[in-house]
Amino acid sequence: MIYSTGRIKRRTPRLFTEIALLHPDENKAFFDLLHDDREAIVSQYGQELEWERLDDKLACRIAVYRDGSIEDSSEELQVIHEWAVQQLLKLKEVFGKCPDETPVPARP
Repeated sequence: MIYSTGRIKRRTPRLFTEIALLHPDENKAFFDLLHDDREAIVSQYGQELEWERLDDKLACRIAVYRDGSIEDSSEELQVIHEWAVQQLLKLKEVFGKCPDETPVPARP
């Protein structure tokens, strides 16, 4: 899995973990397995997550969103930075063990 932080829309920094495997069918199958277990995952994460299957894309996304802008004050940018680091560490803690514990269906 790839863990990264990015920005969607002009004022919304986003945090997401992206499932990027070798084949689109594997990505969707793995996402579906995670989605089936979403209540336990959200409970472990400690807050709501956005589940984005992105059927028209190769990857899938499980994300946490927060308002903010590069135009914010230095103090607010520091808060956003700290939030992003905390969220990435939580994402890795929760999803970092998923590939070992959750089998990905083989391609036909």
